[in-house]
Amino acid sequence: MDTPDPLAGSDQFILHTPTSSPPSSDKYSSSTIITPPHTQITSPHTKISSRLNDAVRRPPIDIEFQDLTYTVPQGRTGSKIILRSVSGLFKSGELTAILGPSGAGKSTLLNVLAGYKVGNASGSILINSQPQNIKQFRKLSRYIMQEDLLQPGVTVLESMMVAAHLKLGSRHTKVQKLETVEEILSMLRLTKCKRTLTSRLSGGEKKRLSIALELVDNPPVIFLDEPTTGLDDLSSSQCVSLLSMLASGGRTVICSIHTPSARLFAQFSHVYLVAEGQCMFAGLGQDVVPYLASLNLHCPTHYNPADFMIEVSSGEYGNFNEKMMLSIDNGRIYRWNKQLPPSQQHSSKEHLIRRASQYDALTKGDNDIDSWTQFSVLFLRMMLQMYREISPKRFGC
Repeated sequence: MDTPDPLAGSDQFILHTPTSSPPSSDKYSSSTIITPPHTQITSPHTKISSRLNDAVRRPPIDIEFQDLTYTVPQGRTGSKIILRSVSGLFKSGELTAILGPSGAGKSTLLNVLAGYKVGNASGSILINSQPQNIKQFRKLSRYIMQEDLLQPGVTVLESMMVAAHLKLGSRHTKVQKLETVEEILSMLRLTKCKRTLTSRLSGGEKKRLSIALELVDNPPVIFLDEPTTGLDDLSSSQCVSLLSMLASGGRTVICSIHTPSARLFAQFSHVYLVAEGQCMFAGLGQDVVPYLASLNLHCPTHYNPADFMIEVSSGEYGNFNEKMMLSIDNGRIYRWNKQLPPSQQHSSKEHLIRRASQYDALTKGDNDIDSWTQFSVLFLRMMLQMYREISPKRFGC
């Protein structure tokens, strides 16, 4: 006879008494989830979920930065400049890759834009032409770290339901939350492992779950630090394809990446190259080779353009960084285009100004989850983890 689950019937989780013989073929399944028949998802994985797009209607967000400088203390009285007056524009609907050699300032730029490094930063960051409000912007954006920080002792579906309760609150019923979670899991190809403990997931599944957890409230901006680190070629390609799909739904997706393969590089719609804290290129991935050729740097045939541009910025073919930086005006030319003269390559601000009023309405419409709800959800999760920790044989931990 099964030992009663102390969390059975909980109002916060859709959990019922775990069975000693899980109903699914997954040997690590640890709970039975009651799902109404109409919540089963049949939409193709290659399409953005209609519920995900309609659940939280949010206008697109463009991130513009001008003369951004970031320094860190060095020694007792000195300082080191990490970013040197860089500028740029990251638009919604695009998957942006921040490339560069080690120590170029990729992660620093990502962190400054996300609002996690502000103390020693100068310059301006504009969100739809308005100065960035860190507190408001953090409600609209999500930052996915390089390491997958997943809670142990809970299944994929339980992790998602915790996120749904914490992010959606009373704005949605329990059934609506479950429907949203099921669609996200289906879109990210996690349905088959939704009853698997997070500790038993593969590297690619953990990365997709990390992304899924941040999609619950449909954020318009997603930052990712080295999302393909530790993944094999297939998992890396699937991860970048997923990010491209999310960007095509109108989101602003920005990730730092070190050395993408040619296959991965082709999936990025916008490339921003950083070296020595300065911008060396900004534009479409397909324009990288023509841009370098305009500087008399010819990429060999059948050579990965990403590898070549990183090698050039590392000084393997001579010192061209100053020339590259001046050609792109340190990022002030937001989109390099060989068909246009430099004076016409700076981005038009009209669409950004039109979105300014939308940004005001967007930030005012977000509701915070009350402290009691947060405490209840996290306390119940902790109790569930403790219960399973003392019953390892039963749950296959």
